[in-house]
Amino acid sequence: MLFNNCIIPENPVLITFDDSDISVYNNGFSVLKKHDIPAILLVITDLIVTKKPFWWNEIKYYLDEVNGNKKVWEVKKWPNKDRELYIENLII
Repeated sequence: MLFNNCIIPENPVLITFDDSDISVYNNGFSVLKKHDIPAILLVITDLIVTKKPFWWNEIKYYLDEVNGNKKVWEVKKWPNKDRELYIENLII
């Protein structure tokens, strides 16, 4: 199969990572490279050159690991403005 004059493999794979951080490199890069799998890492540009944590790490920090993980899955479904307000209230 051709796409833009390039031959596409029979079973093409592309992996994407949302909200990428160093853990993608530390835990995934060698596996991707070993299997020659292309990947795209989406970066939260607001965090570049800052010490600001990922929002989900803030929730786990304030609630503890177990309760924080549960809450993160709930909060992921919220609009960003609601998520930001919830985290602000955790900090206070």
